[in-house]
Amino acid sequence: NIIYRSTFILNFFINFTRLGFLTSMVLRCDDCIKYHLGKSHELGITTEQMYEIFAVANIVGGTIVIPHTRRAAEYWEELQNENV
Repeated sequence: NIIYRSTFILNFFINFTRLGFLTSMVLRCDDCIKYHLGKSHELGITTEQMYEIFAVANIVGGTIVIPHTRRAAEYWEELQNENV
């Protein structure tokens, strides 16, 4: 039961962070985007999962989100390269 609860709590935070990131992308808040990217990186969200969120943000937010997606992808790559 402890493992189940721990997994549930971790998944909750991962999904909450993904939703926060998606919202930040649509609202075009660069500081918020960087915050959520950092938290996503800490929680172990994969690059594939992150690019899925980028795609959803572009669909929901439209073309005005594209510059923020580009900057977010660059920052995500920086975070990934820190681990190498």
